[in-house]
Amino acid sequence: MRKIVFVVAATALISCAGSSPEEKLVKALDPAISWSATLAMAGEKWISNSVPASFVDDTVAAGKKALTKSETAVQQSDADAQLTKRALTEIRREQDLATCISSALQRPDGRRRLPETVAALHRSHDVLLAIRDSLKK
Repeated sequence: MRKIVFVVAATALISCAGSSPEEKLVKALDPAISWSATLAMAGEKWISNSVPASFVDDTVAAGKKALTKSETAVQQSDADAQLTKRALTEIRREQDLATCISSALQRPDGRRRLPETVAALHRSHDVLLAIRDSLKK
């Protein structure tokens, strides 16, 4: 039994050690890419009055937490400095946009103001996808 545990642990360690800085950056970006789309969708649904504000508020809170984790992982990246900087800029933009969604939920004219924020989230999502795609080449 000890042999099996050792072999599994050694294999896991070797597979993690073999990841290039670019692969690690891709893994760090994936949650931010997912959350930008999720936040945009939640905003769109709230604009169309399809979901309650409490749902969007909970989604934003979870998204901000995940984006903070992605930001930390990207900051620790040894990948190309220019791509890392671009990725951090977009993740921070998404965090700011998430805050804008929260603010819109509190305003009587929030639904009218939110389409700009949703469009900005879509643009940020596209930038992060382009960064990820350039890392996979």
